[in-house]
Amino acid sequence: MGEAMGGDTDDYILSKYGIPAVTAELGEDEMYVNNWTCRNQQMCYNIMNKNTLWMEYLFSHVDQIAKVV
Repeated sequence: MGEAMGGDTDDYILSKYGIPAVTAELGEDEMYVNNWTCRNQQMCYNIMNKNTLWMEYLFSHVDQIAKVV
């Protein structure tokens, strides 16, 4: 993109375009200790499954959200 800036993509989108955005974080609070990693396939699946629910909601309601934003 030719621009150097700190932060996540959501910070860039908000500062550049004024559009609220989010960054998906994987894992749970108690997991972020000593360089957390996904330890097995089931753990990874459970984390991804829980984190995709809000994305599915956004995509299915994007027309309603766009009217407000």
